[in-house]
Amino acid sequence: MTKEQLLDAEVNSNVETPSDQEVDAFYEANKERIPIPKEQALPQVKQFMIERSRGQWHDRLIDRLKKQYAFKSFLEPIRAKIETNGFPVKGPATAPVTIVEFSDFECPYCGGLFPTLKQVEKNYEGKIRIVYRQFPLANIHPHAEKAAEASLCAFDQQHFWEFHDSMFGNQKELSIADLKQRAVDLKLDTAKFNECLDSGRQVVSIQRDIQEGARAGVTGTPAMFINGRLLSGNQPYAEIKEIIEDELQRNQAAK
Repeated sequence: MTKEQLLDAEVNSNVETPSDQEVDAFYEANKERIPIPKEQALPQVKQFMIERSRGQWHDRLIDRLKKQYAFKSFLEPIRAKIETNGFPVKGPATAPVTIVEFSDFECPYCGGLFPTLKQVEKNYEGKIRIVYRQFPLANIHPHAEKAAEASLCAFDQQHFWEFHDSMFGNQKELSIADLKQRAVDLKLDTAKFNECLDSGRQVVSIQRDIQEGARAGVTGTPAMFINGRLLSGNQPYAEIKEIIEDELQRNQAAK
């Protein structure tokens, strides 16, 4: 059996195409995190559900083959070198695992990853640090660029993560007026914040982030680099955990 035949037999033939009712139900359950109109969102939701099913069947196949053939890997994973100094960060500098996230505040899949990373942060407290890099997809998310600027204006006042959490907590309120109201609600120096946002001076920093992300292989959001190992998309907790655990084991073995 060729690799293609194996994938067709154990992955592609099992991929589930969701019904219109299932797609609609998924949208309704997640619409608070989807900032585009329903009629535009439904085709994307359906494709996401199909690819999620494909990924699940593929993972089952790989897990079975690893167990069946007592697979062990001694190869060093491919890693990208991503700059972390000077960017929003939380977690100890000595943490053995660093997650660099390239994200877009208006992206619904980034919004879906938000609670997952919160869970990762809680469960691996002291063992990971998280660095945020900007990657607004302005061609499809009209508010993403200004939201990114606003987060950096908040960063200037040491309030990046509060602003970050607030925007991912409500992705439907990202207009300039909404961003300025957030600064009021979070008790920032609103005069400095508004001047920063209106000036557009953060655009240069955002463009540098986008360029570095693209060079490292980022083509969409969200994209994470776990100790330099690229993991694209709104990945479930189990996928992120697997790489973190592997990195912790590698770190321990190197001591």
